[in-house]
Amino acid sequence: MIVKVNNGKVDVYNDKGSKIRIIAGPSNAISADCNSSQNLILITRANGTVDLFDDKGSKKLTINAPVSANNARFNGNDIAVHQRDGKTAIYNRSGSKIKIIP
Repeated sequence: MIVKVNNGKVDVYNDKGSKIRIIAGPSNAISADCNSSQNLILITRANGTVDLFDDKGSKKLTINAPVSANNARFNGNDIAVHQRDGKTAIYNRSGSKIKIIP
């Protein structure tokens, strides 16, 4: 699965390059990432929140970091949220903060 931000929305493609869906919601996505199992998608929004979706496009949770996010990526089973203050916060897939890396 390949994810691509296009005009603030996230397009999801299969490995052959065919578009299989668009993840809607607010059209303010600035980055997207999928996990290694290709069944979860992270979307970082311009307002600094991070949304977690399943591969069908259903929203699972929103991470409202104390400091706005400028990017989020999967880090193994966890979520690394790169904050605008230069720190990285690590969250589990339930949205609970594990630690902050300065």
